[in-house]
Amino acid sequence: MRPVLLEISAFGPYAGRMRLDLEKLGRSGLYLITGDTGAGKTTIFDAITFALYGEASGDAREPSMLRSKYADPTVPTVVVLTFTNGGKEYRIRRNPEYMRPALKGTGEAKQLADAELHCPDGRVITKVKDVNAAVREILGVDREQFSQIAMIAQGDFQKLLLADTKERKKIFQNLFHTGAYERLEDALKREYLDLLKECDQERRSVDQYIGGVAAAEDDPLALELEKARAGSITTAAACGVIRRVIERDEAGSGAAEERKNALSAELEQLDQAIGRAEKTEAARANLARTKSEIKDSSARLEAAQGALAAEEAKQPERDRVDLKIASLENLLPEYDALEEKKQALVRAEQSIRENNALILILEGKQEKARKALESAREEQSTLVDAAERRTSATEREKAVRERIEALGGLESACVDCGKKAAALSEAQSRYLEAAENSRLLTAEYEDKNRAYLDAQAGILAEHLAEGEPCPVCGSTHHPKLACRGTAPSEHALNMAKWTAEDARNRMTDAAGKAEAEKAALATAREALAREAARLLGGEAGAKAPEALAVLVGTEKKTAEDRAAALADEAALQERRDRRYRELTEQLPTMERTIAEEEKRLAAAREACAGEKSRAASLSAQIAETAGKLEHGDADGARRALAGAKERKKALQRALESARADLATEQQKLSSLEGSLQTLEEQLKGAESFDLPEMRQKRAVLDRENGQLDVRLRGYHSRIERNREALRHIEEGAARLIRMEERCGALKALSDTACGTIAGKEKIALETYVQMRYFDRILERANQRLRIMTGGQYELIRRKAAANNRSQTGLDLDILDHYNGSERSVKTLSGGEQFKASLSLALGLSDEIRAAAGGIRMETMFVDEGFGSLDEDSLRMAINALADLSEGDRLVGIISHVGVLRDRIEKQIRVTKDRTGGSRAEIIV
Repeated sequence: MRPVLLEISAFGPYAGRMRLDLEKLGRSGLYLITGDTGAGKTTIFDAITFALYGEASGDAREPSMLRSKYADPTVPTVVVLTFTNGGKEYRIRRNPEYMRPALKGTGEAKQLADAELHCPDGRVITKVKDVNAAVREILGVDREQFSQIAMIAQGDFQKLLLADTKERKKIFQNLFHTGAYERLEDALKREYLDLLKECDQERRSVDQYIGGVAAAEDDPLALELEKARAGSITTAAACGVIRRVIERDEAGSGAAEERKNALSAELEQLDQAIGRAEKTEAARANLARTKSEIKDSSARLEAAQGALAAEEAKQPERDRVDLKIASLENLLPEYDALEEKKQALVRAEQSIRENNALILILEGKQEKARKALESAREEQSTLVDAAERRTSATEREKAVRERIEALGGLESACVDCGKKAAALSEAQSRYLEAAENSRLLTAEYEDKNRAYLDAQAGILAEHLAEGEPCPVCGSTHHPKLACRGTAPSEHALNMAKWTAEDARNRMTDAAGKAEAEKAALATAREALAREAARLLGGEAGAKAPEALAVLVGTEKKTAEDRAAALADEAALQERRDRRYRELTEQLPTMERTIAEEEKRLAAAREACAGEKSRAASLSAQIAETAGKLEHGDADGARRALAGAKERKKALQRALESARADLATEQQKLSSLEGSLQTLEEQLKGAESFDLPEMRQKRAVLDRENGQLDVRLRGYHSRIERNREALRHIEEGAARLIRMEERCGALKALSDTACGTIAGKEKIALETYVQMRYFDRILERANQRLRIMTGGQYELIRRKAAANNRSQTGLDLDILDHYNGSERSVKTLSGGEQFKASLSLALGLSDEIRAAAGGIRMETMFVDEGFGSLDEDSLRMAINALADLSEGDRLVGIISHVGVLRDRIEKQIRVTKDRTGGSRAEIIV
């Protein structure tokens, strides 16, 4: 992945819009991102990372914090990145979520996060989630991996260099995602501890079941059971005691069952005899009760016969009720006809009232409609000229608006002249600065060149060797060599010459730019004078741009006020003309409405007269019919008819009830006489029994049977409970044996994975896996460290642990090849620690890139740390980074160290503006 073009707006310390054409830096080599502390050097990498992934390169800032505090409220926060990957070019635009001024009204509104990715095939991917997924697919790495591969932050890796095994384990866990191994260690340990708890629970469960075993109070084995409950005997011995207790209870239960069976047979025979005696006693009692009931039934039969005769004597009354029912049913149609006439009279009277009300309403509406028509005609006559007056006002407003637009252009031209004058002044100042700089650098070069020429003999002497010919005289003997003195080297002279020529070129460029600005200002002022004379008169053309701008503002304000007044006038006449057209359309409709309402009024008056005539006729008919009928209305007649029918039903029900009562009493008496005969037959030849003595004997046998039931329940309860307890004890003991065997094996596995084997080095499984990564990182890191230290140092992983109490395996030492010693990396000096941590960071970056599938980053960044290096160390570090940039790769060094600005030509310079915020420019 290679960034091509970065555009930033209101992002971090960059308040305005900034455009960095990264193609100017070339396709390989080193370049420097330099500037004051806090100016925003690392923000450039943050902007690239945010454009790709929607997050900054570090974890300290949320996307919502990326809005520049120096930016104008109207400037949006946006990052646009054009980059290439695999030979294809992509463009991504992204903005974070932040608060901005509301588009309508006052206050603030939330600007939601958004993203847009333009692909080489023309596709445009939108929505933050979809763009994030597409970027991960294109680059093959996520944000964390990208930051680790593309950014070497020296401060972070110095922590990694000096960390112990415990701290380095946490760092590697985040870098290489080895947390799964730690989770496996924890899972094995938890599983062992859980199984250990299960063993204790199973052991307590077995003891609890032994404690629940019971024996009879007089059982000799009760003492042995107490020993089992106290744990004085083994589980196997306790099981034997429980089995013998069960066997003794089973024997006692069998004897009790035999006695209970014999007792049950004796009770069955006694119950049969008692049953026969109780049946004879019941038959004698029933015989006496039946004789008494026959006497009572004969009396009730005689009473029922008298009640039936009384009901049959009411036949004349039933006949009179039948005649009255027939008469009322025949007259009901006449009552219904009378009711219909009354309803018709009510409807006619209601219609009369409604028509009278309608007539009043229609008369009022007619009056109101006539007045409205007259008013509309008068209003229409006042609006006849509205269209003509609207056209006149619109044309005058248009002419004034054209003048305002022309004045606006003149106003912009005044501002443009001011800007061009300021640009000319700035260009002239830059020229003077460049000319002075060129003069000084040229003088410096001439001084160095003179000194260099004066010391040529000394320079040649530096390269002479005894026995080799002199390039000047040819002699092979050099008894007295010339001294070089303090003359500059050829490289320093060439650098001075290049600097002087560059300053001279910059002066020439500045002179050309000043001349161009001067010509542009003259052209703009000439055009401004012509336009001012045309719009404001000849005298205005001679005014200066500043005075002219004031005059134009006054004229523009006057014209805008006039245009607003004409616009109001046109709007007023538009409303008057619209009202005129509305009235023109409404008048015929109003006239038709008045004519239609007149017709409705005549119809209502005619209908009202007809209903009055009909109501009078109905009143006469109702009076004539009502005089002929007994009841006042149909409802009264129906109530009388219903009463007669109800009386008829009551008489019939009473007759039928008397007949039914008589039949019932006759049946009961017959049934009782039959029962009497049956009982007398049953008691003939019945045997005698001593029922109280039989019942007393049965009570004795019942008590014995109950006692046997209690004994049997005790036997059965103990047997069942003891058998169940024995089963659980045997099963639990078997499970406990298996669990203890598995617990031992699991403990050995957990101790191995967690690195807690007694007497062994404490190397956990995760640490063991990380050791393999660490070895590969050190192998890659030492390739750079040997270059930066001239082959003196090599990073090595400590093989032997200092003790067997602390976690080991990731401790780091340094091997000094100059004296063959091994010592802690913490003994290195500040500059040596920087070189070691930079080497470690580069090695880690290579390893992460390999772990991510060999992803190639064509641009990398190294952040800070060079200030602690001496001249030789700085040269070696730059050489190592230069090797890293060989081929098709750019390496950007982020640093404020001044000496790097002289060593690295390609630069991105970040400066703070006095008004707030920062800006950056590319210098190549």
